[in-house]
Amino acid sequence: MMHQQVPQREKKNRQEMFVRKVRAASVMGAFLSFVVGACLAPFLWAAVLWVFHWLGSIFGGSSPGVFHGLLDFVTAPNLRVGLFWLLYYIVGYIAALWRLSPREKAALRAQLSQSTTSAYFWQTGDEEEEENDEGIDPLGLAPRTPKRKGQPVYSRAIPGELKHELVERCYQEYRKALLRYNPPPVDLKTPKTFDYAKGVRLGWNKKDMLPMLPQELLVPEHIHVLLAPLAYHLAWYNSDEPDRGALSEYPDFVPWPWLLILTGNCLWLPVMVRHHLEVPAYLHEISEDQREQVHKALQFTCYLGQGPALEHLYRRIQAEVERRGLEDRSFPTLSERIGYLEVLNRQEREQMRQLGLTPVVPPLVKGEVPPQLYPGRTRRREQ
Repeated sequence: MMHQQVPQREKKNRQEMFVRKVRAASVMGAFLSFVVGACLAPFLWAAVLWVFHWLGSIFGGSSPGVFHGLLDFVTAPNLRVGLFWLLYYIVGYIAALWRLSPREKAALRAQLSQSTTSAYFWQTGDEEEEENDEGIDPLGLAPRTPKRKGQPVYSRAIPGELKHELVERCYQEYRKALLRYNPPPVDLKTPKTFDYAKGVRLGWNKKDMLPMLPQELLVPEHIHVLLAPLAYHLAWYNSDEPDRGALSEYPDFVPWPWLLILTGNCLWLPVMVRHHLEVPAYLHEISEDQREQVHKALQFTCYLGQGPALEHLYRRIQAEVERRGLEDRSFPTLSERIGYLEVLNRQEREQMRQLGLTPVVPPLVKGEVPPQLYPGRTRRREQ
């Protein structure tokens, strides 16, 4: 299959462009802070002194003399004060990097309360062993028990091997589903390969922009389980929005804003540029933006023909969460995601009926909870 490598390079180039813009804004903020200290601050100080002398002259004091305009201070800047203001900017810059911004704190709380949607679960171990094990919940809602020490070691799929061909078949199913539209709503971009390991959750290696897949599902009998979660995750890969991680090395907020802004510290410039490039652009929009991004990913999943499967997956996860007596702390909640998918899937079924087609309605979750996947375990074969 031919991959769209040019769009992938374009996305990398776009990320680098964002970084260059914020870096340039950081340098410009340092320069403007220096100008404030070298020119504007001495000018304002001289203006204050001149006003005091002028008021004194009204009551019989000496004449304040001729007041020099701002241009005189621009042509003859005070380098010592300018360097002090530059140091002032650097201190504020470092302080902003060391401290978490309000939206970074909100994102951290959201990350602690939920985990990225992962693969579906399927039972692979003994009933006796799994009875006391919490297992792995694709949404990260269940208590997690560490299975090993350290980070998992990832392998990279080789084009042509069975694992690679199985994932390629998933991509083929997505492209086949897009043929339902004329023209297709998205120009699907897929990675050239992927990383995999046992006992891991579906995620992304953002350095190489490759997906990280659970090895347990890369077999013919379980690959269908990966279709809906992988379609959902491809929404990020096909998005034009900047990656927040690429700009994490730059300030995200202005500490003590009334002090820094009023005293001419131009740290606000790189912060403003970063917020303009990132989504959300303003600190108080973190929750609504996160909701909108999830809704877009759900819509993208429906475009790839996996809307009903993902809705069914969410319902089964919700049943498992309720069975364990856990609180759904994901954002948006499972109930909201199910409701959004329910609307999208119903709209698509209505459109199919209008075209004289008979849509397939997935069953709701009833009866017993489905079996689960415990990554890292192997099934004992019956003798």
